[in-house]
Amino acid sequence: MLLRSTPLTLRLIQYSPVCLGSAVSSRFCSTSGKGNNVPTLKKPILQYHEEDLAGTKQRWNYRSEIVNARNLDRPHRNIWIAFGLIIIIGFTGFVYVKTMVIEGRKEEMLERERLRREMNLTGSNRRRIGVVD
Repeated sequence: MLLRSTPLTLRLIQYSPVCLGSAVSSRFCSTSGKGNNVPTLKKPILQYHEEDLAGTKQRWNYRSEIVNARNLDRPHRNIWIAFGLIIIIGFTGFVYVKTMVIEGRKEEMLERERLRREMNLTGSNRRRIGVVD
């Protein structure tokens, strides 16, 4: 985490427990400013569009420019990702349960056919063996 060098942050760094430990750690927590001081440039995140309307200068932006510059769509993207995951999990669960039901019905049907063959049932007698609870 980078901190700007304001008097408060310099005071906090100078008196932090890490900097008070030893001479080696105090070297890295130095506030004397001997290192490279790179000036930071403040530039606007957005470049405004300007128009003259009835003698007044009007600044404006497209909605997409504001949303993209400030990452305002990140929470919405996370919500849609969560919805997608829920849908995928639900669909795979449905497919799994449906295949298990179909396989169970096929096994029961094969078992009934095996019993009918063992008992040599034909015609209307075949219906004697039905679903057993």
